[in-house]
Amino acid sequence: MDFAVDARRFVAAFASVISQSAPHLYLSALPFAPEESKISKQFLPQFPHTLSIIGKAVHWPAILNVLEGHTGAVTSVAFSQDGKQVASGSWDKTIRIWDAETGEIIAGPFQGQYKSVSSIAFTQDGNQVVSGSYDRTSCTWDVATGRIVASAGPFETNNEAMESVAFSQDARRVVSGSHDRSVIIWDAGTGQIAAGPFLGHYKQVMSVAFARDSKQVASGSSDKTTIIWDAETGEIIAGPLIGHTETVTAVDFSEDSKRVVSGSLDSTIRIWNVETGQTIACSSQWYFDVVLSVAFSPDGKRVISGSGGGMIYIWNAETMEIVGNSFQGHTRGVNSVAFSRDGKRIVSGSDDSTICVWDVEMLSHQSQGRSSLVSIVFSKDGQCVVSGSANEICVWKVETGQAIAGPFTELFDLPVAIAFSMDTKQVALASYDNTTYIWDTDTGVVNRGPFIMHTSIR
Repeated sequence: MDFAVDARRFVAAFASVISQSAPHLYLSALPFAPEESKISKQFLPQFPHTLSIIGKAVHWPAILNVLEGHTGAVTSVAFSQDGKQVASGSWDKTIRIWDAETGEIIAGPFQGQYKSVSSIAFTQDGNQVVSGSYDRTSCTWDVATGRIVASAGPFETNNEAMESVAFSQDARRVVSGSHDRSVIIWDAGTGQIAAGPFLGHYKQVMSVAFARDSKQVASGSSDKTTIIWDAETGEIIAGPLIGHTETVTAVDFSEDSKRVVSGSLDSTIRIWNVETGQTIACSSQWYFDVVLSVAFSPDGKRVISGSGGGMIYIWNAETMEIVGNSFQGHTRGVNSVAFSRDGKRIVSGSDDSTICVWDVEMLSHQSQGRSSLVSIVFSKDGQCVVSGSANEICVWKVETGQAIAGPFTELFDLPVAIAFSMDTKQVALASYDNTTYIWDTDTGVVNRGPFIMHTSIR
């Protein structure tokens, strides 16, 4: 299985090069594959006269897939229970279902809500998704047909936009939070209100979550508080929980339903004891980026967060210290993050209209030693190749394997895209810090740039 996984990574990384010329499989792809690649270890020794690359990456990049298709900000993402599919909702008013392995769209776009989709969630069996929208409705969709389930919606709030929705574990109920300050429990089968509205927040509700036992609901609000509710009676079990100094943007329960994590525009993440309502852990004050999304890992040992600046962090859930390095695959705010049920992958959705699927193990590798390879691009004549990794790029001669330019190190972040000029005399590079440079490959001098791209925080 590990060999097959590595083979998929190999094909994904070098498909464009191999498709142009099959011999590049041996001449270029194998030499540039990471040192720990099983494909490289098995087959590279069989080609002793091919390129020998010094200082190449140790591991594959952490990003498994970048899913592109939405034309507006991606507001919400979710894994199916089996981890094979990803659902996404967007400001472009559509819902899409993706193959988590290949990145292909397998269903959608679903259209039916006339304003932006704010939130999305899968049922346990993966056959349906529920979406919340700024048009004040929540709809349940059949994944196979792309149609709204007639018996179950749309659910409609009385006055204002629906900001967040979530299924109970048994998929019988849906909880929604909206701008009218209310939390409502809906019968997923009939579309009727099963409990609520629960009133306790004095500003709009930004995020809701069901406990894993489906007995409790958590909500976070622009009033800077979090409330834990009894899902049957609507009684407040804990809260309003006070500690954040700005809007609570996201909440999630731990697997044992004993803890709730909350993220806020005050740039902190807090973990609360559900029974006592006390803060049991809080992120350090040096973390200055606003928090747009949070989620517990299935084992409850880690928390993942997405920030307004496009960064993603993994935290130790007991100490709230960052595990390894921060990582970035988005150029704008990360509105939604989620773990797969096996805890091996992470999916993130962003204001930059893309969805990224991450390998958690590779993320831990990237925090140690040399960085992983991010990008490889061949010149038009196939004689040179430019490679990008953390904070540096190099230009190599394909025939000899020698570096002929670089490393260029005047970077502040990971390269997101690299391109040769037609005459191979210049290299253009776009970085995750939202800057673009143009380098002279002979001198290594920056000819033009940095050009500053637009940034966005929701």
